[in-house]
Amino acid sequence: MKTKNAQNIALACLSLELNPNEAALTKAPAEIQLTPAGYFRAVDGRPDDAENGWYIDASLATVLKAQANTMVNEFVIDYEHQTLHKEKNGQPAPAAGWFKRLEWREGQGLFAIDVKWTPQAELAILNGEYRYLSPVFTYEPQTGRVLTLRMAALTNSPGLDGMQSLASLTLEQFNHLANPSEETSMDKELKLALGLPEDATKEQVMAALTQLQTKAAAADEADTQIAALTAQIEANSDAQPDPAKYVPIEMYNDANTQLAALTQQQAAKNVETVVDKAIADNLLRPAEKDWAINLGKSNMASLTQQIQLRQPMAALSAKQVDAVQTPPEKTAVLTAEQKQVAKVLGIPESEYQAQLQAEQGDNA
Repeated sequence: MKTKNAQNIALACLSLELNPNEAALTKAPAEIQLTPAGYFRAVDGRPDDAENGWYIDASLATVLKAQANTMVNEFVIDYEHQTLHKEKNGQPAPAAGWFKRLEWREGQGLFAIDVKWTPQAELAILNGEYRYLSPVFTYEPQTGRVLTLRMAALTNSPGLDGMQSLASLTLEQFNHLANPSEETSMDKELKLALGLPEDATKEQVMAALTQLQTKAAAADEADTQIAALTAQIEANSDAQPDPAKYVPIEMYNDANTQLAALTQQQAAKNVETVVDKAIADNLLRPAEKDWAINLGKSNMASLTQQIQLRQPMAALSAKQVDAVQTPPEKTAVLTAEQKQVAKVLGIPESEYQAQLQAEQGDNA
């Protein structure tokens, strides 16, 4: 009897060369390629039920990595896929190696990292007795999307004739290979790790993993930029500064201090010049000089506005025709303008009136 899973999942075996660079090995490789990137086929044309071949990208690799992280056991590497055949031929299926960590390399494919070989397998690889690795994975018919990674095998038969539908496996073989109960637990842990509810759909899981991958890519880019900037800073710190372009910080600070002092002195002179001119133009009284200078030092714009609002004072601009002429009658009441001046100076009106009267007496 076929199961629902058996109708939608297929099993594939593929062979990849262990040492594609053909360099002499002194140690069995700790990193091995499990799949190419994008669409790929076996040399014999498989798969027959996926139009464009098998397919894997960074998003699907993220799912496989998450699945591997939730597993307790490691992936086994055996000889010639004996793990798949031992139920039929009754022969033992010794391990050649084990791996757990997966890594996606853009443009290259999925890799197993930190592979641990048995001494016998390492010797066989170094002696050239085995040259190829054949991963076993499930995939989605029609689309060819890789769904789960199962195991791998040392083999000398590239494009191994090993692909078969799970529908053709016995129920015992399926349970031994796929372990649905373990996979269900793994799926729950994956959803929990992604912050999704247990009833989340496959599309929601894929969307969450894609978002996670995007964030990881952004973090990698930020790390790259930080590393580049750090290297630049370290290079600059080691380099000797050009005396023609840079000066010691003490000289720079001293020059800034002198510049600030000169700027302040120049500003004070400008204020005094403006005040003296306003007094000469009869816009300010001599008694207002100190007040006006202090105001200009703190707020030049305000002083300028005060002067612009003033009108020339006739009493200061009028010529004295007769030196012995009777002084004008002192006004007992301040004008509105004089009251405003007294208010700005912060003195009582009576005191300011006394000052005006004293000035008039001096002028007389």
